[in-house]
Amino acid sequence: MKHAFIGAVAGILFASSALATEIETKSLEELYAEAVAEGGELVIRAGGDKDDQADYYLDMFKERFPEINVTHSVDLSFYHASRYDNARNDADKSDVPDVIQLQTLHDYDYYAERGLLERYKPRNWEKVYPDYKDPHGNWVGLFGVAFTNVFNSGLINEDDAPRDALDYLDPALKGKVILTYPHTDDAVLYQFWNLKEQYGWEYLEQLVATEPTWVRGTSMPYVAIDNG
Repeated sequence: MKHAFIGAVAGILFASSALATEIETKSLEELYAEAVAEGGELVIRAGGDKDDQADYYLDMFKERFPEINVTHSVDLSFYHASRYDNARNDADKSDVPDVIQLQTLHDYDYYAERGLLERYKPRNWEKVYPDYKDPHGNWVGLFGVAFTNVFNSGLINEDDAPRDALDYLDPALKGKVILTYPHTDDAVLYQFWNLKEQYGWEYLEQLVATEPTWVRGTSMPYVAIDNG
């Protein structure tokens, strides 16, 4: 399904057709009708760490466009990127998705340099902040994520909750902190790098000494908190 819908952490459509650079003028209704006429199949690979992580926006999509058959899978971005590299090398290309959503933005530079992206600029393109889109239409952002403190109010009082990095070294929090493995998420790795730059390796050593619970992916701490 070409030129139909775009949306991702850095959303792109893969194809080998001529590159479109003009801003889309068709309405959603017109694009929807064309997509249905083409067969109504949409395959999405969504970066994430929980199987249901994309459900909240895919459910809205399916309600708005019920005649589109959406097939999707959620996994860490670097896994999806590797699978795409393998899929595009297959002769039948059956595993190449229509849309791939990755947090690893460097992958889009890699794909764009090799002509593997179909450029597309949806309506209202000019309203998207420059930092959240590729000027040539290779990708566009779906959402932004902010890192902040999250705590279980059933286990700790708000006044006692950690507010900054040094607060996590409090002996009272030993064994109670949940952290994401830095090697499974590039943004988390960057955050750890910032902590190392500001406080030195000694801080990270002290943090590990608090015996935190380590989880895969930035959504999993919420699961661990909910489970007590």
